[in-house]
Amino acid sequence: MRGLIFSILIFWHTLASYSQCEPDLVNCIDVGDPGQICPEVLAIGTVGVLYEEYITIIAPDTAIVGEVKIGLAKIVLDSIENIPNGLEFNAETVEFFPNQGYCVSLTGTPTESGTFFFKIYVTPYILFADTYVALVAQVDSTISLTIESALSIRPIGDIDFSLIQAYPNPFKISTRIGFMAPLQGEAELIVFSMLGRQIYNEVIMANKGANYFNFKGEDLLPGYYMYAIIREQKSIKGRIIKNR
Repeated sequence: MRGLIFSILIFWHTLASYSQCEPDLVNCIDVGDPGQICPEVLAIGTVGVLYEEYITIIAPDTAIVGEVKIGLAKIVLDSIENIPNGLEFNAETVEFFPNQGYCVSLTGTPTESGTFFFKIYVTPYILFADTYVALVAQVDSTISLTIESALSIRPIGDIDFSLIQAYPNPFKISTRIGFMAPLQGEAELIVFSMLGRQIYNEVIMANKGANYFNFKGEDLLPGYYMYAIIREQKSIKGRIIKNR
């Protein structure tokens, strides 16, 4: 996906103290495009409630300049925009080297609600005659975070039929695909290839509240897959990524 090689850089920020964590290199593997981020969709936060999310990133080894793919020596983060007020990214460095795994954290107490698409500004470098040469900085805003208002939290008895983000995603062997159900009843999971071919289905008796399908995909080819969860003639859809 064009631009993914730089979208992972939104998590590289050192203006605050670094929060120690370990990258999850078992479930987070580069699936083909240079660079990877896990999870791609951040957990939902709530205004006034402490938020903490750990993200694994794999630094890219190539960049697209015009229509030409070139090898990178390193990438330096310049700035990040559109982070929700009250949150900050913590990492140990602003310099990242190809095919290295890093773990960073997003922490704080958000003070505003909404869906935020992060914009990042980076400078990629190539190595020429033992000298780092800067290329034109690029911007991406494909990663988003939703912060809900405290007033939008529903009473326990009021639940919508909605997705719970699959985790891990990307996955190597298996992933849990979740959903919220307002009432008890049957629910069906259908998984499709990107060409629309059905490759898996499963039916469970769902309980009111959170429910999960344990999807095993170790035999699938690496790549993107779509899924739908169907309940009482209503469906919700999502995407999962199989690592190689």
